[in-house]
Amino acid sequence: MRPAPADTAPAAAAPRTGAYLGRDARGDGLRVICFHHAGGGASGFRSWRGAFGPDVGVWPVQLPGRESRRSERPFTDIDALVTDIDRELDTALSEPHLLFGHSMGALVAYRLALRRLHRGARPALGLAAACYPAPTAPGGIGTWAGADDAALTDLLAGAGGIPAELLAHRSLLSALLEVLRADLRVCATHRPDDAAALDIPVHVFGGRDDVLVTGEALSEWRRCTAGPFSLRMLDGGHFFPTGAPRELLAALSAVVARARSRS
Repeated sequence: MRPAPADTAPAAAAPRTGAYLGRDARGDGLRVICFHHAGGGASGFRSWRGAFGPDVGVWPVQLPGRESRRSERPFTDIDALVTDIDRELDTALSEPHLLFGHSMGALVAYRLALRRLHRGARPALGLAAACYPAPTAPGGIGTWAGADDAALTDLLAGAGGIPAELLAHRSLLSALLEVLRADLRVCATHRPDDAAALDIPVHVFGGRDDVLVTGEALSEWRRCTAGPFSLRMLDGGHFFPTGAPRELLAALSAVVARARSRS
């Protein structure tokens, strides 16, 4: 992970969101659009490519401020971010697709689905959300946006989100915390009053060992859809969707199969 300085960096370019780490070359049918966790990047989904068969593409979204877009200023407001995503990815979302989001990415994917519902755009065939409290509830990881570096480091280390070797490199750790803090500000700008029920299936996944998000908080996602809802708790902590995704990918394969039958 090589995150960039946050939006205070004077040389940072204006953010643009329509960039992918790379489309699965074998996926010309249904698209699984993936949004990464706070402080993360699209490379976390590299191992997902080809997981759902030759005609399903995994499309990881690379947000500004990290990895291949590290020279760009990250967003700090969810309305601005989702508006830009909707505009930049509208062509990609004009084909049959599922949305997946991990942690912050779950909130972003939900808000994108909601925005497209409100403006009458082509809806996703479903939303899969992992490791984030329901958008209808107060709190979420945005409550950490004002924490100092020491507290954020302890939070990430306790949740398994910082490799041990990174703790010894202060400059890299500082860069990670800056982009993480920008992402947390994105989450903090969402309000429960902004939430409403979608009309698509919502499938939620949690880690049994997640120290940040409880199963009870995940169960509240049922209030976020008027359609089918499911909740599954899987082995692993907060970062299992990218760190140890095998069980999740197996569960998502069934979600993808049902979506393909409706596309």
